[in-house]
Amino acid sequence: MTEGAASGVADGEPDWEAALPPERGKSASAPEGVHPDAWHCALLLRRLFAALDTTMEAYGRRKSLHKSTVSRYLSGAQAAPVEFVEHLLAAHAEAAHSAPDPRLRAEVLRRQELAMRATNRQRWETEHLKGKWQAEHHRREQAERQAVTARRERDAALERLAALRFEHDTLEEKASRLALENGDLLRRAEALERDRAAAERRAEDGEQRRRHLAERLEAAEVARERAVADQEAAVAAVRREAAVLLRQARRESAVSRSRYGAGPPPDGVRRYHVLFAGPDAPWGAWLTGRLRAYGADASAELLTPVPGESVAELLAARLRTGDPVVVSGCLGAAGRYTAAEWAEGFRLTGEHHPGRLTVVTPYGSGESGGPRGPGDVRAAAGTPHGVTAVDLSGAGVVAADRRLRLATGTTTVPAAPGPVEALPTDLPEVWGGVGHRDDRFTGRDELLWTIHQELTDDPPPPPGVPTTGTAAAGAETGNAGRADGSPGTPATPDSSNLPETSGGPDVPPAVVRVLVGLPGVGKSAAAVEYVHRFKGLYDVVWWVDARSQDSVRAELARLGEELGGARTEPGAELAALYTAVRSPRAPADRRRILLVLDGAEEPAVLAPLLPGPAVRVLITSQNRAWERYAAELIDVPCFVWAESLTCVTRFDPGRGLRGDRELARRVGDHPGALVQAMTRRHPGDEVRLPSLTDALGRLHARVPQARLLLRLSDRFAEGEVPLRWLRPLPTPDDGTWDAAAHALVEASLARIEADTLRVHPLVRRAALRGAHDGHRAEAAALAVQALTTADPRLPEAPALWPRYGELLRHLRPSGVLESDAPDARRLVRNCLAFCRWSGAHHQGLELTSRARAGTTAALDPELLEVRARLLRETGRLPEAARLLDRGTDGAPGADGGLVTGARAATLLCRGRYAEADEHARTAYEERLSTSGPDAPVTLRARALLAECARACGRWEEALEIGTEVLARCDTLTPWSPQTLFARSRHALDLRLLGRYGEADDEQTAALQGLRAVLGPRHPQTLAAEYEVALCRWHTGHVDEAAARLDRVRRAVLRLPEGNPLALHVLSACSWVAPHARAGGGGDPADISGRRALDGYRAMLPEGHPYLFGIEANAALAAAGTDLERARPVLEASWRGFSARLGQAHPWTLGLAVALSASRHADGDTDGAAELSGAARERADAVLRSRHPLTLLLTVAHAADLRALGRTGRADAFDGPALRELRRSYADHPGTVAVTEGRRPVWEFEPVPLHGLP
Repeated sequence: MTEGAASGVADGEPDWEAALPPERGKSASAPEGVHPDAWHCALLLRRLFAALDTTMEAYGRRKSLHKSTVSRYLSGAQAAPVEFVEHLLAAHAEAAHSAPDPRLRAEVLRRQELAMRATNRQRWETEHLKGKWQAEHHRREQAERQAVTARRERDAALERLAALRFEHDTLEEKASRLALENGDLLRRAEALERDRAAAERRAEDGEQRRRHLAERLEAAEVARERAVADQEAAVAAVRREAAVLLRQARRESAVSRSRYGAGPPPDGVRRYHVLFAGPDAPWGAWLTGRLRAYGADASAELLTPVPGESVAELLAARLRTGDPVVVSGCLGAAGRYTAAEWAEGFRLTGEHHPGRLTVVTPYGSGESGGPRGPGDVRAAAGTPHGVTAVDLSGAGVVAADRRLRLATGTTTVPAAPGPVEALPTDLPEVWGGVGHRDDRFTGRDELLWTIHQELTDDPPPPPGVPTTGTAAAGAETGNAGRADGSPGTPATPDSSNLPETSGGPDVPPAVVRVLVGLPGVGKSAAAVEYVHRFKGLYDVVWWVDARSQDSVRAELARLGEELGGARTEPGAELAALYTAVRSPRAPADRRRILLVLDGAEEPAVLAPLLPGPAVRVLITSQNRAWERYAAELIDVPCFVWAESLTCVTRFDPGRGLRGDRELARRVGDHPGALVQAMTRRHPGDEVRLPSLTDALGRLHARVPQARLLLRLSDRFAEGEVPLRWLRPLPTPDDGTWDAAAHALVEASLARIEADTLRVHPLVRRAALRGAHDGHRAEAAALAVQALTTADPRLPEAPALWPRYGELLRHLRPSGVLESDAPDARRLVRNCLAFCRWSGAHHQGLELTSRARAGTTAALDPELLEVRARLLRETGRLPEAARLLDRGTDGAPGADGGLVTGARAATLLCRGRYAEADEHARTAYEERLSTSGPDAPVTLRARALLAECARACGRWEEALEIGTEVLARCDTLTPWSPQTLFARSRHALDLRLLGRYGEADDEQTAALQGLRAVLGPRHPQTLAAEYEVALCRWHTGHVDEAAARLDRVRRAVLRLPEGNPLALHVLSACSWVAPHARAGGGGDPADISGRRALDGYRAMLPEGHPYLFGIEANAALAAAGTDLERARPVLEASWRGFSARLGQAHPWTLGLAVALSASRHADGDTDGAAELSGAARERADAVLRSRHPLTLLLTVAHAADLRALGRTGRADAFDGPALRELRRSYADHPGTVAVTEGRRPVWEFEPVPLHGLP
């Protein structure tokens, strides 16, 4: 027997024998050709097969084996494979109705292995390897099951660790709070130490603060002096205009009564409102006089249509208090109404108010003597139903009066005694010396009507005021001239020498009105037009050339003869005229006399020659001294633009509108200069008025200082010389600036308004004509001295900004920008600081451009720093970078860190935060070493460090620096703009760190201060309003935040183009407005987002972090609730943030909230979980665990874990986070979204690019 056979025999019965049926007989030895091991295996298999109670053929069919194959396996002729053995063991166990015996199985497999190895070694090896592989596979499955179990145990341990860690953080924060409380005590002790050090610093800074206080006191003194000067000027103006106001009040009361009523007239008295255009003013006056003669209450009104008011509305306003009477002759000149519009207004008024409207046609369309102007509207109007038409064309005075009385229903009312007044077109009975009417006379309708009212409706002058006129006694005493006819001694303006103005109770007083204005402005032309237009309202019209006393005497003598007086000897002609004027007549028979004195420039000589009572005197003069002789002045102004256009068109209808405007602007709308320019062959040639030249010559001979003052006016903007700035300066000659200014005003060459001398451009050019370089240099030096003396030297004080705004206007013409004097350079710097603080950035840029072009100090560091700041504030970042890249010629640090700080701020705006931070630290160290810790420039450099820390994501560091800067600013200047800016930035840092309640309180306080100091429309005030809106958003007041943002949006869009604040506000509107119940009220969110994105792309360089954030905001706004649509943009923005800022930057972490939500919505839960988990860990390290961004990332990560089936771990994460959100940030929009089952997102909020220190 072989070794293998021996190994299969055992002493006694093995343990597995009980599981087999007994052997049938004694087992024989192995047949020939059968290996013993195969035979022993076959024997064992036979015993197993025997227990099945089946045949080999049936078993083979069941196992898909042939009968012979089964026989070979059971006979040992062929070693049975493992599969057969396994199947046979399984069939045996099934037949025995019991589980397989492992001992039996092991023995059978052992014998099968021996048999197979002995008979078919290759197959044995294959099966052996297969068995090993199965065993290894079995062990691997067991190991995997053990690994799963271990992983679950590890996850549970991690969850327990996270919970413990959260509890640890809570305890740590509690410990931190206790440490903070303990630190407060330490800080109090440190504060005492700092107070001691501050006291030492205050002692060192005492001189600086004293200087600041002195400057403020100086500013207050300047303001007080200005107030005193303004008050004195106002008092003088009130005194000068008192009489004018009285007359205007009387006239305006008549117009007001016609429009709004002044109480009902007496019973039985009918009220009329006579309406007329300028050319028909004589007819309006005639109709008013006739209606009053009929016993009616009548008022005259020159038509001045209100824009937007129709003809029907115009008439309806008068119908409320009376019946309108419209003169239809030249209504086309009354404004913008056409003939058809007047006809329609007449028709509507007749329909709604029949019998109330009367339309008077004074003359026919081709009738001579009618006023010139647009054709009448009679043909278009016809006679509408309900409208009374009165046609006076071709009628004499009696017929016209009868027709008017019939139309107004006053035939039974007795007229006032006396003859009917002549028609306006009738020539007076005495008409002498009047020149021809100018066919090209333009405009002046209101002026002519004013002259008429002044001459006919003015009350007597107040008691005690010297009056004009000629008394018989004055003529007899020879004050007017000697017996030989030679001029006598000029009369003095003494009341004892002036004639009386009242001729008794039945004689009306004399009325003297003087037309004053610039030489050539059209005073005589206006007087001629008035005489021709209103000639029918006077019985006597006499024109006198008043350039000499002799001519006046001669003309007055001729007038006396015309009035029926006897021819007199020289020297007695005034007495004869006076007698003729005072001849006793009944009031109804008294003649209406108009005397015109043209060119009366010597009131002291001519005033005693004027006739007294019952005479209306109209004087044209350049000398305003007439007002000292009881004469009222009427100013003849230059043309308005419409009148200039009409005048130019009449001379040259083919000129374009631009050429008309340019010509009118060049001559200052001066009528005489316009006419002279248009009558020349080349209208662009220089205009020279002889009358102006003569007036200047006479004045310069009398007041030499006036010449210098006129030259000086060319050194101030628009010829406006602030007299209060000149008074501290000495005059080159004897005299004062005020005396020279009043001499110019008296000669009608200038005027004084609000203590400012205003000189017409023609007068300035005429005064400069012939001046040599020495004269110009003298005027320039005086102008520079005046401006530098007026500098209050405190540009950051808002109370002084009006002064700096006025100074800014005069810098260019004065020559300050070209001056290298220290005071002039300081003034320029102060004006630039004013532009920066006040928000006038574009004005500051223009000023810096001119200053750099005009001064030799073109590379001045302060100028570079201010210009770079202004370029940043207007969004012109590339220009600011190029400007600073050129640098200065000095050594680094020589500028005290000015240019370095400007370069840091510019780099910060361009998104290069690390470089900006490095430059800001250098600038701070330089300013600290040169200016000390409490200097304003040092505090601004320190604040710039906070800006850099904020942009780099170091928000806690930014808050620490900002708190220090605010404390120092509050100590030095608590209500200055710099302190308020620091408070606003401090509130921003609080908001970024999630301390929303504190941030809201601090930002609201800053906003209130900025409103009070800078006003509600200042850019920094609007920026604070924007920050308050974001605070309200984060505290859950979404509707209020949207409303505030919309108000700020409307305000910032009115700021100059390029202001970065507008882009910040539009960006915020894109994601705040959609959450408000009522919407934002402005642009839709996607429009605001696109406008912000387009603006940032135009302003910022490619790859700027803001572009990534704004693009992400725009994608989120466009996607709405379908966050998967925004994934491509969010992925790109996240990669951009990660590359430029790093994955631990708060902006990158905030974008991870939205990107993980987008991945989650797109089905990429693994990617979402990976991103949110990594971002949560970084936020926990950077922002701490209780920051709202960290909490929202934790909730987002839990949602991603829950989607992956890791519910237990997700619950462990979001449970504490949700509790903290609901406890500390219950109303935050992110908390609300989580509570409502929505995935939270975190929008990008750019830090401000505006207002950088």
